[in-house]
Amino acid sequence: MATIGLLVFLHAIGALAPVDRVFFFVFNPAATQLQSWSNALGQKYHDSVQQGDLAVQINDLKNKVEQLTVENASLKKLQDENSVLRRHLKFLESGQPKKYVLANVVSREILNGPEESMGDLVIDKGRDDGLMVGLAVLDENGAVVGKIMIAEEKISRITLITNSNCKMAVTLQNVERTIGVTSGNLGLTVDMNYIPQLEKVAVGDLAVTSGLEANIPRGLLIGQVAKVNKGSNDIWQSANIQPSANLDNLPIVSIIIP
Repeated sequence: MATIGLLVFLHAIGALAPVDRVFFFVFNPAATQLQSWSNALGQKYHDSVQQGDLAVQINDLKNKVEQLTVENASLKKLQDENSVLRRHLKFLESGQPKKYVLANVVSREILNGPEESMGDLVIDKGRDDGLMVGLAVLDENGAVVGKIMIAEEKISRITLITNSNCKMAVTLQNVERTIGVTSGNLGLTVDMNYIPQLEKVAVGDLAVTSGLEANIPRGLLIGQVAKVNKGSNDIWQSANIQPSANLDNLPIVSIIIP
């Protein structure tokens, strides 16, 4: 204690000033460097913490963007389906037909299955809902999509009009009211064959169901004549019909009940 007291007294009267200056010049650069290093480390730590927080924020924002994108896609799908449903109801409640069933398309034969079934649709309604084989299936604008080929209790299978297995009794809205039977062509268009040469068929003529087929009312739109094939030596002529329904976009369909 006496030694400490003596040092304090000598420092107070300035007797240790030369020693202080020596210590200052010897140790001050080191202390300054240490202080600089300490500040730099502190700044790096602070920056690292900020970068870490920023990375977390960026990741959170990315997750929110992904979530909003999914929600927006779901909302858009729902809006589209609601729009299609409204158009279905507008046509169906306009007076023709009297009875119908609305169904969701739950799957489509695109990549699997035999070639003749390519494009077939599966819907979520079946015999329990009053459906049966042979009924006409329409899109939201009332154009024919195809026919029910298989009807089970809860689901049914629809063959599109562009399929060669789907044949329909039709009438052309021309002067002669030409009647005939259509069948699909390569899954793309519809052919109407065995039209007498003397009957006048023109591009643009509308093809509708004739009413001669069981359980399918007349007047349902099938499509429009896109090409007429007429050979000079042939007894028959044929017509290529472009379907009016958009067969590539069918989230909801309606089935006409006789």
